[in-house]
Amino acid sequence: MATPAAAADHYRLQQRIAAVAATTTTSLWQRMDEDFDRSWQGIRTDLTNVMVAAQTAAARTADTYLSNILYETGQVDLPAGQFVPSSIAGTASDGRDLEALLFGAVTTAKTAVDAGYDPPSALARGGRWLTMTVLTAVADANREAVSGGMALRPAIAGWVRMLNPPSCQNCIILAGKWF
Repeated sequence: MATPAAAADHYRLQQRIAAVAATTTTSLWQRMDEDFDRSWQGIRTDLTNVMVAAQTAAARTADTYLSNILYETGQVDLPAGQFVPSSIAGTASDGRDLEALLFGAVTTAKTAVDAGYDPPSALARGGRWLTMTVLTAVADANREAVSGGMALRPAIAGWVRMLNPPSCQNCIILAGKWF
């Protein structure tokens, strides 16, 4: 089964949203200096605001994506309501406050210093952790919004897991599975 165009388009859009979020948060993280706590205070609000905007943007695409994919696959799109994208922005997918999650980059940097890394190397480790977390949080926001949008469409009985290579080993195992 070929990947529907709507799915491929949605995937590319999500990648662009995530890339902008990662680039912007990396720029903010580069303001950090050897006084981790003080410099964190200078970026935390901007960093959190960028993430809330990215999560909202990622979630906002779900309704259009679902309508497009249902149309393309010949299914009826009769939502019983509309998912509110802002309802998931500002929190991590595990329910934690987003700012608390993002502070993990500082914790990672501090742990690296405790392990013997110099501050610039420790900040680089924290920055890599931050990028991974940002990409995950943006993807999670979209997945939650798509799931919420599906729940609002009683005609949807399930879905088939599709891949957008490159894919991790866990995704490959699930490819083609009906949920």
